[in-house]
Amino acid sequence: MKLRTTVFLLAGYMLATVSVFAQSKVNIASLQAKPAQEAMYKLSIELERELPANAEIVLEFPEKYDLATIKIAGSNEIKGGISYETAQNKLTLKRSGLGAAIAVGEKVSIVFGPLKNPDDLGKDLWAKVVLPNQAATSTVREKIQFESYQIRQ
Repeated sequence: MKLRTTVFLLAGYMLATVSVFAQSKVNIASLQAKPAQEAMYKLSIELERELPANAEIVLEFPEKYDLATIKIAGSNEIKGGISYETAQNKLTLKRSGLGAAIAVGEKVSIVFGPLKNPDDLGKDLWAKVVLPNQAATSTVREKIQFESYQIRQ
């Protein structure tokens, strides 16, 4: 009985952790859809949980991306600044801790790059986005968009 209860609680915790950002709107887009060309990329998120002032967001790209070419990351909506670190195919975007927490329901975006677009833009490429919250981190698998980009208000 104790084992069944433990398994049930563990399964419930795992489902809760995965679903924290399941309804969040996350988008990763290349701002220039040209094969094999460098482009800035934009991560857009509609927050389902508060984004703390010291939050870290981790993006895991397919291995064909060379993240060493990234020179800048920034946001108009996130006050206090954004820094970044790269390690292999992971990009960690870090809030400085200087701005206020960002409330649930807010839309934020972070522009970073340049990154070289893949040779075949028609191929489905996915990135993992790890978002923080108070209890745990949540992972969202998101298709990288290469369509012509339009700024949406």
